[in-house]
Amino acid sequence: DFEILSTYINGKKIKYMGIKPNALKFIPLGFDKELSPAEILKNHPKGIKYSKLLKDKKYYPVLLDKANNVLSMPPIINSSSSGKVTQKTKNLFIESTGMDFETVKHVLNVFVAALAMRSGKVYSVKTRYNYNGECGSETTPNFNPSIFQIKPSYIDEVLGLGLTLPEVKKLLKMMGYKILRADSVNDLLVLEIPFYRNDIMHAVDVIEDIAIAYNYDNIPSLKPEISTNGGLLSETERNMLIREVMIGMKFQEVLSFTLTSKENLLDKMNLTESALGIINPISSNYAYVRNSILPMLMSFLEINKTVGFPHLLFELGPIVLPDKKMYNKVRQETHLCAVISHSRATFTEIKSVLDMLLKNLGIQARVKHIKHSSFIEGRCGEIIVGKKRIGFIGEIHPQILENFNLENPVAAFEINVDAL
Repeated sequence: DFEILSTYINGKKIKYMGIKPNALKFIPLGFDKELSPAEILKNHPKGIKYSKLLKDKKYYPVLLDKANNVLSMPPIINSSSSGKVTQKTKNLFIESTGMDFETVKHVLNVFVAALAMRSGKVYSVKTRYNYNGECGSETTPNFNPSIFQIKPSYIDEVLGLGLTLPEVKKLLKMMGYKILRADSVNDLLVLEIPFYRNDIMHAVDVIEDIAIAYNYDNIPSLKPEISTNGGLLSETERNMLIREVMIGMKFQEVLSFTLTSKENLLDKMNLTESALGIINPISSNYAYVRNSILPMLMSFLEINKTVGFPHLLFELGPIVLPDKKMYNKVRQETHLCAVISHSRATFTEIKSVLDMLLKNLGIQARVKHIKHSSFIEGRCGEIIVGKKRIGFIGEIHPQILENFNLENPVAAFEINVDAL
């Protein structure tokens, strides 16, 4: 919430603060009538698309001028009066807002630098802020470079090219570095890193730039001094067979991210179980490690709901589960998930797909009725091989379909192929 956050720029000419959803009205970009922030989230296309960012918040962020006219409602929409940019626009006020101060400043630097490279004239702004309970001031954008030290011997150790110090200096200059000090006696290079390079965190990052400037194609290839016989792992052969069978049944393979949001992984699936989260995620959209593939395929169906039906999809990939017995407290499994979506998708149809798959793998299984909050009761079961539970199967509950904005029924199964 923005209850305690208030930022002032150039005295009190521009103010960044939180307001109540219906505190004031302004004309949003692309509209010709005034709306309150709450109305924008319900009626404006951009507001509808990004409304989840402000879900359940008591205060909405806004940028106001001295007369309390709204300049912007970040990150949703600009106001029509001051936020409209045309081909004739010559003066721009660049604002960057977010949840991490250092990231916000870096994004601002990159954006302003891109405009400066296109002959724009940059003016700085002094900002007073209250961040995490600390008051202070900052002049932005801040184009001060950072200093980095690296050993030339380490560069040669990693690349093995036998580059001389003058050659290294030339390659670094090609990549935008400034050489402050080159000391071959003490094996030291002191570099000035451009302000827009936030990706230099280790000496290897600098060495990668040297390799890029040198050109990878110019690095000579060497034959290994040992002889080995290559071959496929049994797991790889198994996965190839599974893919062949699924594609033979006219299913299309999907490759989704292993990281996702809590909303997709748990909330939309009506699940209350815990999941592994990232301590410092770059985005809330990639803040959790998936413990199931089904939510990813449901999201894929949502994105492609305007494409012709039927939709026959599968994904074979890793999921991660907590496991206190493991040295790193997590366990990775390879799962197969398949979904069918069309106007008459049923449990019987997806069960026939599962039966055909297991038959080709030479495995017999049975399905035992269970209750699962993501599936319709009476049309859901757990898949058992021998005495081991390897997955679940069923018809997706109508509430879950509504959560993903899907109109057609969906039937699905997910199994742990490592347990087969």
